[in-house]
Amino acid sequence: MALMGKNKGKTVTVQLSDETAAMIDRKLKQWSLKSRTEVIEQVLGWYVQPSDTKVARCRITELL
Repeated sequence: MALMGKNKGKTVTVQLSDETAAMIDRKLKQWSLKSRTEVIEQVLGWYVQPSDTKVARCRITELL
């Protein structure tokens, strides 16, 4: 699991697979960001939510 940040005083924790965490860490360095939270925010900023969650997971992975 990874601590991703706080939202309105609440801590948000996201469980990541080892593969996803590694991809996020690579983008963290490539994009010169400060935290995994910033990487996730960048990816979600480009993301359009499809109705199928399996497709959603594939598309997020493609962005990373």
